[in-house]
Amino acid sequence: MTRNRKLNPETKPADPEWESTVNQAVDVLSARICQMFLKAVKEHDRGKIIKIADAVWFFKGKIDAEPVKADPVRDAILGLRDMAKTAPMKIAVAVGFVEMITGIKIQGKENGYKDFRDKCKELGLPIEPSRKIRGK
Repeated sequence: MTRNRKLNPETKPADPEWESTVNQAVDVLSARICQMFLKAVKEHDRGKIIKIADAVWFFKGKIDAEPVKADPVRDAILGLRDMAKTAPMKIAVAVGFVEMITGIKIQGKENGYKDFRDKCKELGLPIEPSRKIRGK
């Protein structure tokens, strides 16, 4: 039952694996819905047939939608969090990683990356405490 589906070019994802994943998921869901529908027809269960039809109508046009990453920095921090479960990470390493992954320059070097540290704390990424520098 595998079919090659073409996504709407306006919603074409940046990740080529995404389309393959969506196609596999749609195939699995399609097979499951067909099984449920045929069982309902065999049992003459009008209620189930109506529920299946309502579900199909609800999802009409939503299969081709591309997931939106609201904040690529947060996405990169969450990916980094899983790698840093054993010990706190140096802020320079975390900033370098996030800049490399997202291509976005992290601002705030002059204040010790306070906003970035706050975002890391909120998302559960352990960061080593900053060193206090005495003024002259």
